[in-house]
Amino acid sequence: MRGLLSRSHSMDISRSTLLFCALLLFVLTQSGCFFSGGVSTFQKTTRASGSGFLSATERNGQWDANGPPPQVGEVTERPVYRKLEKTSALSIGYIGKVYELTDPYPHRRYRIAAIREISSAAEGGGTVHYYEVEFDPDAGS
Repeated sequence: MRGLLSRSHSMDISRSTLLFCALLLFVLTQSGCFFSGGVSTFQKTTRASGSGFLSATERNGQWDANGPPPQVGEVTERPVYRKLEKTSALSIGYIGKVYELTDPYPHRRYRIAAIREISSAAEGGGTVHYYEVEFDPDAGS
C-alpha cells in the first residue's frame, strides 16, 4: 500500500510540473518573448578612423528615398551607428530576428573606406539591408 501511495504522489508532482511548464510556455508565446544579443563585429580591414553600421531599404527592387548604400570612396551623410543589436522575437505566428541600429555617431559627412553587407530583414513591406562600414570624416565637412 505504501508503494502505491508514493507512486501516486510522484505522478501528481510530475503532472503538475508538466502542466505548469506548458502554461508558462503558452503565456510567454502569447505575450511575445524577446531575447537580445549583439551582432559581432569584424576585424578592421583598413586604416580608417572609425567603424560602424548603417542600413538601406529596398522596396520592389527600388531603393527608398535615401538611395542605395554608399560605395567605397563615396561620401555619405547617412546616419552611421556604433551598434547593431540583433533580437530574436518569439510569439504565436512569428519567430524571427529583429535588428536595431543604436548609439549614432554625430551627424556629419563620412567617406566610406570599406563596406560589407552583414544581414537583411523583411520589414514594413520592404527589405532592410544592414552594413558594417569603415569610414573617415570627410575633410570637406
